[in-house]
Formats: sequence, structure tokens, C-alpha cells
Amino acid sequence: MKRSVVVGALGTAQTLAWGSSYYLPAILADPIAQGLGLSRTTVFGLFSGALLLSAVLGPSVGRAIDNRGGRGVLAGHLRSLLRESCATGLT
Repeated sequence: MKRSVVVGALGTAQTLAWGSSYYLPAILADPIAQGLGLSRTTVFGLFSGALLLSAVLGPSVGRAIDNRGGRGVLAGHLRSLLRESCATGLT
């Protein structure tokens, strides 16, 4: 496969992923705030806090992936998502 095709496809995928990650909260902030009984400012503050947390944890997670491989980190993440999904379903 040509390198330019791969780079173009990855670039497009990353642009769409980042765009949806950062524009979606702006669209959903009001329904989230109403559903949780929070102010819109609080919702955006929590989103900003999540971004800061990912910035702080990113280097250590990257080192863990480099040292141990991605399989364990991905499996741990999936277990965490499963727990959260189950907890959400039980409430």
C-alpha cells in the first residue's frame, strides 16, 4: 500500500476522531446538565478536568504500553469500561 494513502487515511481518521471528541461536548452539554441537575459551567468544568487528567496520566500510560505492551493496558481499560457500563445499567 502506498505511504501517501496510509498517511491520508490516518490523518482523516484522526481529524474526525478529535473533532468529534471536542465538538460533541459542546452540543451535548445542555442535555447532560439538565439530566444530571448540574449547571452548564459545571459540565464544561468537568470536561476540562478530564482533559487535564488525561494529560497528567498520558505519559505514564504511554510508558506502561512501551514497557509491557498494549494488550494488558487495553484489557484493563476494557474491564474498567465494563464495570462502568454495568454500574450505569444498575442505577
